[in-house]
Amino acid sequence: MPGTLQVTPVAVQFGSHAADPAPFYTSFTGRGGGSPTRFHALLASDDPAPEARCQEALSALRGRLANLDRTSLTTALNGAFQACHQQLWAAGGGGVGLTVVAVRGDEAYLAAVADVAVFQHDRAGVRRVRPAVPGTMAAALGVLPEVTPAMERLDLQPGESVLVCDAAVTAVANMDGLEAVLSAGPGAAADRLAGLMSNAALFLGLIIDTPAE
Repeated sequence: MPGTLQVTPVAVQFGSHAADPAPFYTSFTGRGGGSPTRFHALLASDDPAPEARCQEALSALRGRLANLDRTSLTTALNGAFQACHQQLWAAGGGGVGLTVVAVRGDEAYLAAVADVAVFQHDRAGVRRVRPAVPGTMAAALGVLPEVTPAMERLDLQPGESVLVCDAAVTAVANMDGLEAVLSAGPGAAADRLAGLMSNAALFLGLIIDTPAE
């Protein structure tokens, strides 16, 4: 599967593209234990002060993933989710839904404790990908004593794409609508997706593309 994956974030706040969606979306690089890995994080919280709560979660996440050791990427992601959860649990407050896509060269991994939907677009059209362990906001970070993040390797062939986003998209767009989004190319796809979710107070997504041969 040659070619570096391209990740395009989509953030809609109060009906328009969010120019600066932090702390609800951020990306950063982790180094060590092999090739550099780019992490893309989507966050949402039901706390009365969601920005502060999400920033607290991000600080814990980045602290664990900025310097990777020689463990596997899935082990590193699980450890980061557990550390983030424990910090939020100790502090008290509302739950945080967290979705992370880790990209290393032509590989992509998903980890989530959130109400997340994943769709893959290939020559046959669009299909929904169900993570191995479904994540839900009912088991958000910082709320229950234990959490288990969903984990999935996102396998893309040249010319294919994956959409990782808030599951609220399923109430607005059917498969034909999502195919129209994902077949448009990264930039246009982000604009079309934002248009579909224009009534959302907060909508977050990632479009992951691999170059065609």
